[in-house]
Amino acid sequence: MHMETCPHLQEATCVLLNRLMPDFVIVPKPYVVSSSGQAVGLYLDLPTPPGADYYFRLWVSPEIQISARLVDPGASNYFWFMPFQKKAFWKTAEESQNVVDQTLETLISHETRIVQKRGLLFHTFNCDYKSPTGWKQLYSHVTLRSTEFRLPQTAERKRVYRSPAVKLL
Repeated sequence: MHMETCPHLQEATCVLLNRLMPDFVIVPKPYVVSSSGQAVGLYLDLPTPPGADYYFRLWVSPEIQISARLVDPGASNYFWFMPFQKKAFWKTAEESQNVVDQTLETLISHETRIVQKRGLLFHTFNCDYKSPTGWKQLYSHVTLRSTEFRLPQTAERKRVYRSPAVKLL
């Protein structure tokens, strides 16, 4: 894969995506803020497996981030995400890129689940992937229930969303 075909991604990420999903077209889309009409970022939606409750989105700018979006078009605008902008966590840019690529490979090649827990003040979103030895946590985050973001509504204290592997290895 040549950089001309996916200029907004690291070459290693392009090679990984092409290896895992050879028929997938890598074309990041602009994220437009409706009030200004200006693009404020670029993202790439990964394929949605049949029967999935959500799909993964790779943000390539303004910073690298992976998020999940509910498949239901009327669903909330806030769900699970995993940021990678904390450069202090990695010693080199190569180490940072390796973490991003390992995470992408895990999300693409394993069944995943996102567990939403509703507490008195907070919602917790935990993404797990199914390994040969059972479920393993990938990343978890917490948000206030009173946030300005529209959270997925659930009557239960715990709700599990599921997605088959995007691509089986």
